[in-house]
Amino acid sequence: MDGILRHRARPARLWLRRRYMAAIEGIDIDLTVVVGTATMPLGRLLSLGRGAVIPLGGDGSTPLTLVANGLAVAEGRVLLDGETISVEVAPAKASEESTSVDSTSDDFACN
Repeated sequence: MDGILRHRARPARLWLRRRYMAAIEGIDIDLTVVVGTATMPLGRLLSLGRGAVIPLGGDGSTPLTLVANGLAVAEGRVLLDGETISVEVAPAKASEESTSVDSTSDDFACN
């Protein structure tokens, strides 16, 4: 009889999982892709004009950071396909801790 109860419980859990996923799939998330950061005096920022170049640190191999609602959730890299620019998300590492991004600072702070 134990096998019958397990068999009936499995579809119920699947139904609940689908129901919860359907409820959250419509939630909008603010997604930002951070290419790099820079620190500069306000006076320099105000004097930037058309064509100004701002060094962001790192190089082409430095991973991008994907930030969802202020929380760094993944890393990735830029992909170019003709005129299309996209981001390839890197596999998540289980040992990494979540990182919070303060929108008032260009530094990352670990939670």
